[in-house]
Amino acid sequence: MVVFHQGDSGKTWGKAGVPRVLKNHPIVEFYGASDELISAILLFKTTYLRNCKSCHVLLDKSVKLLYQINAYLATGKDFKIKPYIEFLDKIEKKNRRQLTSFVLDFSSKEGAALNYLRAFARRVERRLYDIPDLKEDSKAALLQKVLNRLSTAFFWCALAIESQKACKT
Repeated sequence: MVVFHQGDSGKTWGKAGVPRVLKNHPIVEFYGASDELISAILLFKTTYLRNCKSCHVLLDKSVKLLYQINAYLATGKDFKIKPYIEFLDKIEKKNRRQLTSFVLDFSSKEGAALNYLRAFARRVERRLYDIPDLKEDSKAALLQKVLNRLSTAFFWCALAIESQKACKT
């Protein structure tokens, strides 16, 4: 096991090639929120959503997307965002329906789990907006868009499951 103890001073790495930042720096907060969302996705996939095979495509792609966003922000390693946006837009198109109420009751464990992931994805999206030097990044708008679409996809799949239908991916 490798242990560095370099974070004991309250600083950590935010980006490759950039001086260490405080552990409460917005980029570190983003990585933390993203990591928590990934953990929640994997936990729900193996528990509450274990039998929701139609959800697994969305969940697997979501984890891959979040890892790629983290790698991009940390190292600048480029990746293709537009296919993820297209995939998430397709989920919304297949599952969207007319809402009759603003207050929605997610009473099934599957619907509640997906709604939790939706709320968590919104938090990750807000953390992205907090990163100060992201405004100069050419992909900032696409990163914001794909995270917005991710939470929307979780929402529409939750509604589809609540109405006794499989989430269409």
